[in-house]
Amino acid sequence: MSEYGVEPKQESRPTAGPAERWRLGNWRLRSKLVAVLAVPLLLACALGAFRIAGSAQEAASLDAQVDRFTAGQQVALLIDALQRERAISATFVAAGRPADRAALDAATRAVDSASPAVTSGPVERLGSGLTDVTSAARVRIGDLAALRRAVIRTAFPPERVEATYTAVIDSVRALERGVLSPVQPSLVRPATDALLLADAKEEVQRQHAVLNAVLVGGPAPALADAARQVDAQLSGTLAELSTSALASTRERFAGTVAGTAVDGRERIAQQALVALALGRPVPPAAADWDAVSGQTADLIGRVATTAREDLVAAASALAGDARAAAVRDGLLVVALLALTMVLLVLVARSLLRPLRALRVSALEIAEHGLPERTERMVVVDGVAPSMDVEPIGVHTRDEIGEVARAFDAVHAAAVRLAAQQALLRHHVNDIFVNLSQRSQSLVSRQLQLIDWLERSEQDPVQLGELYRLDHLAARMRRNNENLLVLAGESPQRSGRVGPASLQDVAQAAVSEIEQYRRVNVGRAPDIAVVGPVAADLVHLLAELLDNATTYGPPGSLVALDVRLEPDGGIGIDVIDGGAGIEAAELATLNARLADPPPVDATVSRRMGLFVVGRLAQNHGIAVTLHPVPGGPGTRATVTLPSLLLSIDQVAAVPGVTRRIPAAVPEPRSPWPALVGGEGNHPAPGVPERAGT
Repeated sequence: MSEYGVEPKQESRPTAGPAERWRLGNWRLRSKLVAVLAVPLLLACALGAFRIAGSAQEAASLDAQVDRFTAGQQVALLIDALQRERAISATFVAAGRPADRAALDAATRAVDSASPAVTSGPVERLGSGLTDVTSAARVRIGDLAALRRAVIRTAFPPERVEATYTAVIDSVRALERGVLSPVQPSLVRPATDALLLADAKEEVQRQHAVLNAVLVGGPAPALADAARQVDAQLSGTLAELSTSALASTRERFAGTVAGTAVDGRERIAQQALVALALGRPVPPAAADWDAVSGQTADLIGRVATTAREDLVAAASALAGDARAAAVRDGLLVVALLALTMVLLVLVARSLLRPLRALRVSALEIAEHGLPERTERMVVVDGVAPSMDVEPIGVHTRDEIGEVARAFDAVHAAAVRLAAQQALLRHHVNDIFVNLSQRSQSLVSRQLQLIDWLERSEQDPVQLGELYRLDHLAARMRRNNENLLVLAGESPQRSGRVGPASLQDVAQAAVSEIEQYRRVNVGRAPDIAVVGPVAADLVHLLAELLDNATTYGPPGSLVALDVRLEPDGGIGIDVIDGGAGIEAAELATLNARLADPPPVDATVSRRMGLFVVGRLAQNHGIAVTLHPVPGGPGTRATVTLPSLLLSIDQVAAVPGVTRRIPAAVPEPRSPWPALVGGEGNHPAPGVPERAGT
């Protein structure tokens, strides 16, 4: 069966492994677009998130600052109460600790009412960075109980009382400075003005306490030094306010801290300081001093309170702006991301949709449309089929549209080439038919000449040689019929068309091969084949027998068995003793027998396969190849359905004659006598040729 061999199998392209699938060049276009667009999108999301987080963090920081500024107002109330208690305690001690302590007790209660602003709650309530300052202020406030007992019950001097209270106030004021330390640059100047006003108020209150003790109890060196020191500090603070404070702060201070009380305080303070410097007696103006000094401190405190309130309002406004900015940034980022996503989707769709349409159309044309149309290409009356192609449904003017138009051009060129090939095949088929008909005519004339020579020849040796020529002519006739099969025509042998017995068909097929002596023909059932099928069946079996004897081992026998199938059909087996065929190749051969391929250059190397398949296909005959069970060789099974069988009168098979008489030495025929064909009957006593 070597004639039916197929071309060497092409190795399929190896399947890409996991590493290959992750290579960038192997990604689908959608994945590449997602990767390209995801990077800037994720970057935009990250930047937007950082922006929103920054605005939210700034808003949270400003909200915390507002809380601290608000707490600073409570701390300022405690400082004011401590300043009053200091002045009253120093005056109480300087006056010799009189029995009337109503003013001192009231001042003490005011301090105790205001102290929870510092002493209550966790230490971190006023700020995580103020833990040490808050703890120190709480310790100092806790020492007030001992200080108050010393003021009332011991001989604690007034200068020590003033200094100790000042230390307590300084610790609380350190906390106030920490609370009023802003995190926003725009709040630095208003916070500084508030602290300057607090400094001015503290210096006025301390000067009030020191000079009040001097005016009530008389001068003391320590009190005199403290009075001069405080006056210098107050002058520096007021100078700084007048030069570096905000214009609004200066205007508010100048408009508020003014009047007779302020002037009276300044006059009394200067008189007392001059007297202390000259060592003269201090003028007795304690009552006036206490009043005007307290009023001046209240005026400065009013300006400081307003400054702190403005600071809280400014911080609240900034916090609100930061929250609004966070919301605005969030909405802006979301809107930009949404717009970006929409644009990305639109751009991706504008790329992927036409590309997907191009891909689907191109694959459909390449895998189905073009092959099917090429297969259906038939030349009718010498006219080529239509070469029009439907353009791919991509009508954009970008590169994808240009590729679509280029593919349309390639498709049209392929269709034109297929049409030209169909026309060429039509012409080649015409050539085959013409050559076959001319050759058949010559072979027929040759057979007639051989027949005439056979009838007139009496020498057995010469008659044998003529039989050999007759046999070769029969093989030439079969080859000519193969050309007709290649051309798509059905070979028609001369003679009557009627049912032919299976035995005659088998013998006729054996008579058309060169090595007929190697064929053993079994007894066929007494059944006939319908006339139109008989000649093609002889041709089909002759091709199988010729292949089996030609490519089998020299001298090996080929069996031709005919049997009746259970379904009423006929099975004909051609069994050789060759080396057999591999399973994969056998499957390929059976596929080609069931569906013969189009005529191409390979048909010349596998003529028998093509002719057998085409003849079987024309009549619904099944031809399959099988390995011989238990031994070498191949079995070709030809299955005829019951529709091709007949019980009518058996006719002679064209080209098949009776058995060659034994008197003729060469060649010897292994088959019984057959009915002569083509209407030629031998004369009595003259042996008949092998085929006409």
